[in-house]
Amino acid sequence: MLDPGNLQINYHLSTLWNDYNAGHQYIYAGKGELYVTDNWFSNTVTKYILK
Repeated sequence: MLDPGNLQINYHLSTLWNDYNAGHQYIYAGKGELYVTDNWFSNTVTKYILK
């Protein structure tokens, strides 16, 4: 289980942008990995592999 609150601390990720209307925070980790947090589910992170 990934903890969105600790992702930025542990991996020094930078937030690309916040979508306040949808409640999403987009964090790019490099190497094609994009993490999306969801304000409605605070303990959930979706990981995307960009190609």
